[in-house]
Amino acid sequence: MHRRRIWRDGRPEIRSTQIDDVAFLTALLDQVEKDYAVDPKRVYVTGFSGGARVASGMGLASRDQVTGVAAFGAGLPNGARLPKEAGVLFFAGAGLDDFNLPEMRQLAADLDAAAIPNRLEIWDQASWEQYSEQQEQHFADLSEEILPGIL
Repeated sequence: MHRRRIWRDGRPEIRSTQIDDVAFLTALLDQVEKDYAVDPKRVYVTGFSGGARVASGMGLASRDQVTGVAAFGAGLPNGARLPKEAGVLFFAGAGLDDFNLPEMRQLAADLDAAAIPNRLEIWDQASWEQYSEQQEQHFADLSEEILPGIL
């Protein structure tokens, strides 16, 4: 029998208590920090869609290990609340036609209200079918341009 390998990103159908992505990622980061020289002020997590929710959850839960989050196409895990002292930077992106754009705009407003450094980048092409290598390069270019500026 094949087991599905999925992230627990807050969707109702994946609310199993047996899955703890943050614990897994925290343990992974702990091991990387043991094996390599890691500058704790330069640890970022990123994801797209459900992966963005996992990255945001990791950033909020592991504030002592994560400096910033780059979330594209989705924000916080479903049902998550922004803590008063998030302590992480947020860089987010979504397309004009992305069904999660209203959520991303609300997250940016909530981050602004909490005085948490953030930036929401919105681009023209947004449907899932239109993501391409060009958009991936756009994400990379924006990350290089923006993340140092909000540090």
